[in-house]
Amino acid sequence: MLNFFRKIRQRLLSENKFSKYLIYAIGEIILVVIGILIALQINNWNEKRKEKESLHAIYDLVINDLESDLENIPEILKYNNNKAPLLKHIIKGNLSQNDYISNNDYYNLIGGSEDYNLKTKGYEQLRHFNGSDFSSNEVQIKINDFYEKYDTRLDALNELALDDLKSNYDYWKENFTWYPDYLIGKESSGFIHYSIENMDYKNRVANYFFLNCGLISEALEEIMIEANKILILLREKNK
Repeated sequence: MLNFFRKIRQRLLSENKFSKYLIYAIGEIILVVIGILIALQINNWNEKRKEKESLHAIYDLVINDLESDLENIPEILKYNNNKAPLLKHIIKGNLSQNDYISNNDYYNLIGGSEDYNLKTKGYEQLRHFNGSDFSSNEVQIKINDFYEKYDTRLDALNELALDDLKSNYDYWKENFTWYPDYLIGKESSGFIHYSIENMDYKNRVANYFFLNCGLISEALEEIMIEANKILILLREKNK
């Protein structure tokens, strides 16, 4: 093709047809420019197509994370809900020796808790993806707001729950001889007497209930509602 154009230029010059050569040269330049523009357009189209495919792959990861959270969170809620009646029983001042005989769960009721963290693999990839737009893209704005709010909230609540547990164990370790037995799950009349008679235990149970069955469970229930809303948007987007 280049040889063809070169022969035309040489023929026009040899025939002293300068004006025709000039017109031809301009036409050739225009063709080259058009070719470059077409190539750039094709390249831009390919880049946008690849970016769109990558974005949809990231959306799939976010979907998987949210679906996993929606599958796992009910187990935490069930754990807290099963403890709630026993905790309320103590808070009301109704705990007795017979409760320990009839239900072993009373013994280690506030000795542990179930924390939870959201799966954020998809969100982290979205945050670092060049094609992300957290300023005008409705779906991405909702995803970002969801994780900014609830990931931070759960981190804070998990830390509070951990601090509460640490406070319990530190206090018991420093003040009660039954502490070693409690740690290994050995039934102790000392602990039972403390839990029934000492107002300190009732207060610690109230703190545990407020954090785990109150604040944490409420946050998880709210997360399930909002996660389902985002899933609807993402599934529609990724059709």
